[in-house]
Amino acid sequence: MDRVTPPSFKKSLTFDLPSPERFSLSGNVELIYLPSNLSLAVKIEFVFKAGKICEPSLGVAQFVSQLLDKGIPGKNASQIAALLDYYGAHLESQASFDFTSVSLYCLKKDVKQLLPLFIGLLTEATFPEDELETYRRIFIENLKVSLQKNSFLASNEIRKRLFGDHPYGLNISVHNAEEIDATQLSSFYNNYFSPYKIFVVGDLEVVDLNLLSRYAYPNNSKPISPTAYTLHENDIYRKDVDGPNKTQASIRMGKTSINRKHPDIAGLTLTNHMLGGFFGSRLMKNIREEKGLTYGIHSSIQHLDQASWLTIAADVNADKVEEAITEIKKELDGLCDFKEVHELELCKNHLIGSIQNDTATIFSVGERIKTISLNNLRGDYYTRLIKAISSTTVNDIRRISSSYLLSKEMITVAVK
Repeated sequence: MDRVTPPSFKKSLTFDLPSPERFSLSGNVELIYLPSNLSLAVKIEFVFKAGKICEPSLGVAQFVSQLLDKGIPGKNASQIAALLDYYGAHLESQASFDFTSVSLYCLKKDVKQLLPLFIGLLTEATFPEDELETYRRIFIENLKVSLQKNSFLASNEIRKRLFGDHPYGLNISVHNAEEIDATQLSSFYNNYFSPYKIFVVGDLEVVDLNLLSRYAYPNNSKPISPTAYTLHENDIYRKDVDGPNKTQASIRMGKTSINRKHPDIAGLTLTNHMLGGFFGSRLMKNIREEKGLTYGIHSSIQHLDQASWLTIAADVNADKVEEAITEIKKELDGLCDFKEVHELELCKNHLIGSIQNDTATIFSVGERIKTISLNNLRGDYYTRLIKAISSTTVNDIRRISSSYLLSKEMITVAVK
């Protein structure tokens, strides 16, 4: 065995996702099943069009998602928790901007015992007053702690500047949390908790899939349509906020951007990766390694149903804000004159490898399939994305940077 000569490098541009089984259920609900016998565990996830974008007042979607397991007819919060613990099961519920998802993780052998409870949480949650008050108290205390962090305030402020009064730009306050009552929660739950899609990952029996299909039903309510957001050019804006931490400042720079279906998304994803998407990025090399202004800085692209946006985030000493912003702008505009072929190839390989490596478990594969489904993307989306990244040229980087990453088009927020 040759232990001296390393194996030859083989670059792969494949991203072969398994084809899930799809079932059309009543009420136009789609059940997407990814069978796998690689694990004894099963994940069952219900996705509802019940995100923050739909809530009648700030915080309602969040409160509903976190209080689902606090009571159903015949069982209180302690009994529900005890039953889940007995089977070693885990319940996960999250309200994002566009969707609320509720997932059950359990062993295949326990699905029959746990499905009645799981479906009960999705159809018969009671939102007891005492549990609401307990969660409200915890939520408010955590929010007060977060409001003492410049980074939290900066992230909220940049969304506010980008999206204004659209739900994507709104931030819950202590007052909002204090005003939420059980009637609001029940009304939101009854109006919006009709399943949109059901995702199942694991080795589930046909009889269990049939049990899930019985839960899908048409929603006869008429909820208010979510506020539509019209993409537009952002006003040039610099906002300085007086924050609670006077020694350290948080900087956010950003702008609305293109979505996953745009023909330039592969080029922008690669350019962003080069700018601040990994530890070897330009922002990290300059502002962390050379200037020593921050411990970490990164840029990212966020995709939601109605909008996408790009943000750059960093925490620096309060007296270094202007220097840091100047250097960030220099890196942004420097990409318009990009020439480094070696750097381009390094970033391509790192980004492609990162995408390919993000399928280490059957559950992470399921997440990729869910992203494709919820965003109405083609089944070969990731394969085409990787190939487009691989074929991006130096000239493409220049064009992308000039089109989407000019510093003069960025909104800047500094909380200090």
